Amino acid sequence: MRGIAHEKDVDPEIRLPVTARLPEDYVDDVNARLVLYKRLASCRETTEIDRITEEILDRFGPLPEAAKNLLEVIGLKVRARRLGVASLDFAKGELVVTAAPNSRVDPERLLSLLSQAGSGLRVAPGHKIFAAPPGRSADQLFDAARRLFSNLEGE
Repeated sequence: MRGIAHEKDVDPEIRLPVTARLPEDYVDDVNARLVLYKRLASCRETTEIDRITEEILDRFGPLPEAAKNLLEVIGLKVRARRLGVASLDFAKGELVVTAAPNSRVDPERLLSLLSQAGSGLRVAPGHKIFAAPPGRSADQLFDAARRLFSNLEGE
């Protein structure tokens, strides 16, 4: 109303070929599971994810693989939101990052990464950035996505 434009937060979609959930035999109460999903979905900082992770470990014990994957996906979502990334997909053996129109990916940083020999990055129309992970396991995909986001953030 004051003529001040507010930047709308991006709600990134993370679509990787991994099972990411809280299994029913791990969190058997439906309401508890739904509350945890809602809390995780609302995380904006990695410290929030860490706090919820500690609570889950304390209440339910060691994390099964699917729950670890869920926490990894939520962590990627937090980083993607910070960068202004609309989505992270896996297609035809590559990670595909789609930048939102208001992306905070520095074009000069991206150009520098593209010009590095062996970076394995390429760009395409539609604000898409492609990166080839070293493999297709969940750990390899998560590592490659974290590395890509770190490179784009300039860390």
